[in-house]
Amino acid sequence: MGPSVEIAEYGRPAGVALATAVAGAKGDRALAPVTVIVASHFVGLAARRLLGSGVLTPGTERQGIANVSFLTPHRFAELVA
Repeated sequence: MGPSVEIAEYGRPAGVALATAVAGAKGDRALAPVTVIVASHFVGLAARRLLGSGVLTPGTERQGIANVSFLTPHRFAELVA
């Protein structure tokens, strides 16, 4: 799967969109690598905790956040340069 951009409203809709995008990118491979670009380290930490808690997808089998990287744009640029 290639890069994709998701646009969502602020708050819970954004969290649900992120959980759906990560699950879609992983597919049936729980350890598939996924990279999420975040605005800051604090946003990455909050997103990681929110996805790991499972509150965004109640009643479904949790995928977890194994092998999901949360990177700032600067760090992503360093890695791909």
